[in-house]
Amino acid sequence: SVYGCLFLIMDVSEDFLGRIPGFYTLIIFTTIYLMLPMFRGADKIFRKVLVPLAGLHELLVLRDAITIKKQMLKDLDPERAAVVQKSIAKFFDGS
Repeated sequence: SVYGCLFLIMDVSEDFLGRIPGFYTLIIFTTIYLMLPMFRGADKIFRKVLVPLAGLHELLVLRDAITIKKQMLKDLDPERAAVVQKSIAKFFDGS
């Protein structure tokens, strides 16, 4: 997770950078950026840094598609969901 990576970075660099004024303030602000939903920091770092480093982009896209499908089936009535699924399938068949 992003928080685990932040902890590892802080733990490794603490011996060297811990004496620099503002190091812990920077760590606190970074944690706040990652935690607040209005910034979506953890999601951004996860998608832009960790997923490419791990080479898991295709799995992330598949997971997002499954999540969207589940949400669509939950929010729409069955007839409307079938129409929307066909429209989505046509969109992807064209490329």
